[in-house]
Amino acid sequence: MSLPVRATRKRARTGSVAATDNDSGEQVAVTSEAAGMSLKRDEELWYEDGNITLVARDVEFCVFKGILAKHSPVFKDILLFYSEPPYSYHTISASVRLGHKYQMSDLLDNALTYLKSYYPTNYDDWKEFLEYGPPGFDPPRTYAIGVVNLAHLTGEVDLLLMALLVCCTIDSADLARGFEREDGSREQLTVDDIGLCYAAKTRLLTISVKIMLRVRRPELSAACTAKQNCSEELRLVLMAVQGEGELDLKADPSVESKAFGLALDAAKLCKSCHTMVDKCTTSERKAAWEQLEEIFGIELPKVASEEGQGAENGVPP
Repeated sequence: MSLPVRATRKRARTGSVAATDNDSGEQVAVTSEAAGMSLKRDEELWYEDGNITLVARDVEFCVFKGILAKHSPVFKDILLFYSEPPYSYHTISASVRLGHKYQMSDLLDNALTYLKSYYPTNYDDWKEFLEYGPPGFDPPRTYAIGVVNLAHLTGEVDLLLMALLVCCTIDSADLARGFEREDGSREQLTVDDIGLCYAAKTRLLTISVKIMLRVRRPELSAACTAKQNCSEELRLVLMAVQGEGELDLKADPSVESKAFGLALDAAKLCKSCHTMVDKCTTSERKAAWEQLEEIFGIELPKVASEEGQGAENGVPP
């Protein structure tokens, strides 16, 4: 795969400034205007404790990365794409455990924020990623076992929910075996968590089958231009899947069976029915996503909406 593990599909926009991370010294962007010029510091926007330096023409600005990303979508994309280091699982795990044990809140919060950015509870955010886990987690899927344990340690239920979901995509033997830590010991789930994953996986696979049946049996679009043909094509979708032998069902509600996806793509539906099927697929998958809390027995905290009303954390309407 050419993209980093669990990499976002989004790409950073380029701008007309250069940025240097003061902690790592790595240049984020280079501009032709700044190249070869004698640089001078801006007297007003030069903070000695700033953590990123910007160069616009021949002027340098030392500011704060977090504030910059918050107020500028362009810089937010650039900083995420270029400056995020590929931390290993062991580095993140050590940061979480040390921060938790010795009450080092900055270390703990930064490590958890990093983890949660790759395990979002929002369906649409989750769909943005191609793999399970941060770029430095190799293999990313297996390290979800450790993320479950870190989530238990810190009481991060949203992280726990998503890490358990990833564990349901792991081969049963590998799930029970866990993985080897750097010191040679093994990181494993508790017996209760293994049992929870087995039970949840069974339910999730059943839901996956139901999604296929519901998607291939919707009413035809009201704007359908070939009702008899489209009705027959939808019937053939399920027959094509059955003919594949291996359905390749997915425990992750956001991912469809390869055989089912190929059958839908091959269906000769009119444009209106194709659009309807796509909407139906998304609707069914989001409905399944909303069942995750109940399936895993985890209640996510409520977050206040802009109007001051409670809303489910990470669950789209």
